[in-house]
Amino acid sequence: MEGSPKRAETKRVRLKVAQHNCRGSNDAFITLFHIVKNFDISFVCVQDPPRYNGDPLRAPRYECIFQKTEKVRVCTYICLRVLLEISFVIFACIENVLYLRIFTKEEKLVGQSKSAGIVNAYNRRTKEGNSVQAESLFRETNKPTIIVSDLNVHTSLTDPMRVLSSLERRNGRRI
Repeated sequence: MEGSPKRAETKRVRLKVAQHNCRGSNDAFITLFHIVKNFDISFVCVQDPPRYNGDPLRAPRYECIFQKTEKVRVCTYICLRVLLEISFVIFACIENVLYLRIFTKEEKLVGQSKSAGIVNAYNRRTKEGNSVQAESLFRETNKPTIIVSDLNVHTSLTDPMRVLSSLERRNGRRI
């Protein structure tokens, strides 16, 4: 149809996110990044990463983002290719939670938004309860946000064959 206006095609940045708890294991970390390299993953969110001199290990073709704490429990690796297309801000959060807000200059990320959040969390059981409270993760926001985590919470919904203790049932209901 000649003369009819063409719809402008919106360019989008394609984000692929992977998540894994390495349990401090170098072998798990190496295996994870060996697998990830075949899938063009933009963000790799790691809980309990292996560390060298207190910092998470480096990964080829990725920049490691983390908050310097006594013992780093979460970090997010951003593909160097993706770093050319985005900028990001780290928001100070509670320990064991890393919150990144990702921005693009022209392209859209999700819907009409040029920004999106990625929350990476690792919940550990402590004497006092959970190290991460559900209320600190699941907050209402008007921007698209992805939450990836190892919450270490068990429910009959996610594992129907597991025999749950009363404490596991209580914690599972809260989250």
